[in-house]
Amino acid sequence: MEILQAPLLIGTNIGVNKMSYNQPAPLLSGVQTVKSIRDTGYKSTDYAIAELIDNAVDAKAKNISVVIVEEPAVGPSRLTYRATEIAVIDDGCGMPPTLANLALSFGGSGQYDNRELIGRFGMGLPQASVSQCRRTELWSWQNSQIEAAHRTYLDLDEIEKEANRSLVVPWPTIQDEPGYIGVPDRLADIFHKSHETKMLAGQPVSSGTIVIFPR
Repeated sequence: MEILQAPLLIGTNIGVNKMSYNQPAPLLSGVQTVKSIRDTGYKSTDYAIAELIDNAVDAKAKNISVVIVEEPAVGPSRLTYRATEIAVIDDGCGMPPTLANLALSFGGSGQYDNRELIGRFGMGLPQASVSQCRRTELWSWQNSQIEAAHRTYLDLDEIEKEANRSLVVPWPTIQDEPGYIGVPDRLADIFHKSHETKMLAGQPVSSGTIVIFPR
């Protein structure tokens, strides 16, 4: 079965200097569009986190945890603390790999016509991500154990390196596949302590999604 990765955004990577005479301009211009969205996106981390919480609400989550990791930073006059990582953990319905792949693409929502949803436009998660950090990690799972969550990510450094190629969101990897990185233990522990699980065939299972903004 052929795996079709979600395009990062609709459009091409044709720059102004590469366009020929009378060639129609692309509606979106790949890497430059992503950079523009980053520079004109959410200026407040609060609003970016709110987007992730909105997604969790749409996923019918009963419990949502916002985890902020801080480290001390010495200022000119006093000691302050700087956020080094922000994570949002929910026990909503989770996403299959196809939807997890689309979740990090601009305009990737399949729920545009559902006006009951908060995040129906498919712009909130990727826009919030690129406005706050250069790499976003996403894990999601359905009726399984958190250790079996599939993982994908959005990395601006990789996007810039691939400027002359078709931009796609990496297809989610699963446990035991090459390059797979599991949910960090500290976040898995938080999920187990504060989110719902149920029993299926005698095993505790759950559903959910975790998004991390490394700073």
